Amino acid sequence: MQAKEYISEIIARLEQTYGIPQHGNKEDPLDELIYIKLSQQTNSPKFRSMYEALQCRYPGWHGLEKASLKDLEALLRPGGLAQQRARYLKDIAAQIVKDCGQPDLSWLRDVSPPDALTYLLSLPGIGLKTAYCVGMYALGWEVLPVDVHVQRISERLGLLPPSLSDKKKHLLLEEIIQPDKRYSYHVTCVSHGRAVCRKVPRCHICCIRDFCAFWAACGEGEAQLTQEWKGGKKVRK
Repeated sequence: MQAKEYISEIIARLEQTYGIPQHGNKEDPLDELIYIKLSQQTNSPKFRSMYEALQCRYPGWHGLEKASLKDLEALLRPGGLAQQRARYLKDIAAQIVKDCGQPDLSWLRDVSPPDALTYLLSLPGIGLKTAYCVGMYALGWEVLPVDVHVQRISERLGLLPPSLSDKKKHLLLEEIIQPDKRYSYHVTCVSHGRAVCRKVPRCHICCIRDFCAFWAACGEGEAQLTQEWKGGKKVRK
């Protein structure tokens, strides 16, 4: 069964299982940019608490560009990668203040999506997925950010071949999924990836496994999946 041919049914089942979930994302573009940067390679409770601590320390993000790396690292240490995150956040804030005179990206709503995307991608450490998240959550674009959950699920379904560039992943999925369902696919994949389609998957409770190339290749049985698959790759015996 080719998942591409049944993408509407796949999305409908994900919506039936998870609704249209909220993941704490922000309506303000700069809030969302920082929120997404903090979410990378960190679990939800940790990055949300880091976001709240940063927002409390730097209301409206004023002064973030002048913050000492030592202070930022202390706030970011609970989520790991503190030095890297501190440098990126400080550099991003400094670039925005230099360009705009203040820590504010609300003006992105008044320019064309291509111009807004170009600016976001010009910021230090910002890639296509982060820029698309800002566009989708805060600017209302009908784009499809491909994060780790969307990628893993799409590859297992057979919608994406492995080892594509970030640009090709986004382009290919946007060819498959119609604009008004991209938001839904993204947010439900995040929920499904956290709860079910993990690195070691819980296929026995998956609502879309009958469309899944990964499941078809493995055969039935969670024990077999757990033993034979690690990190999404089959271990040859």
